[in-house]
Amino acid sequence: MTYLNEKPNPYRKGFLISLASLFCVAVLLVNLSSNIIEMNVSQIKSQTFEKTALSKEERFVPQCQLPYMDPWDPDIRKFDDPNYKPPCKKTGKQLTQLTDGKVVLDKEFKGRCQARCLWPVNDKNYKPDIWKDVKDFIAKCDVVEVHCTSEGSNKAKYQFIHSQIVERKTTTLTGRSQNHVPL
Repeated sequence: MTYLNEKPNPYRKGFLISLASLFCVAVLLVNLSSNIIEMNVSQIKSQTFEKTALSKEERFVPQCQLPYMDPWDPDIRKFDDPNYKPPCKKTGKQLTQLTDGKVVLDKEFKGRCQARCLWPVNDKNYKPDIWKDVKDFIAKCDVVEVHCTSEGSNKAKYQFIHSQIVERKTTTLTGRSQNHVPL
């Protein structure tokens, strides 16, 4: 959910400091990994570097080469907590739901809402349809964008992106067996 005139998050500064600290640790680890170059040949053969396409001379050129680490190793696995849920403080209420292709608006909301389909062009881009009033909108697409304004205002009060899976009509073979395979 995106709200305009939202107050800055007081935890953002701490998050940025943590992120900078993690970056520094990562740089330190990359620098320490250069010590792999000093390993003797028997140690290298015990790791996966043996199967590289580089010649022996090229393999020992100073470079950053991270060691192979098994993500399922018990020493690493202890840092993975699949049940971890970061604390989340909701700052607003979801005003719309997408049910059977229709945008359902919260009854308490007083304002105007519009919706449109977002059609995929490729993995990173989409093509938006024209905006329609939610009362007249029926989604025949997988991704729907909703935009609401307060009564008497053109400023966005609420925006949300809903998703669903729309069943596509399939074409059936005619004049041939359903099991026909061209040779």
